[in-house]
Amino acid sequence: MLNYANLVSQGRAKAYGQPWSPEELGALMALEKARNLTRLEAADYIRNGIKTAEDYDKAVEKNFKPLGVEEAVKESAKIIEDRGKEAVKSGRKTKQ
Repeated sequence: MLNYANLVSQGRAKAYGQPWSPEELGALMALEKARNLTRLEAADYIRNGIKTAEDYDKAVEKNFKPLGVEEAVKESAKIIEDRGKEAVKSGRKTKQ
């Protein structure tokens, strides 16, 4: 059985239970090599949608700090919770 916690912490999987797509894996390896990044550094940028060395350069120029897996999980949990609270407050129906 795969240990996704280890794979994610090593940058060898995108998320728990989700491997890199072939496109993402290629971008990860290219970014790692082109900008001399560690696998984990490159993985965080790829997870944040930065998939080319040129995009990486632009992000760095703008002092962009990618979210790591734990930060992204916390942020998404907060967004989901806020969305639910807003739906209850406004009385609107949410998509299932």
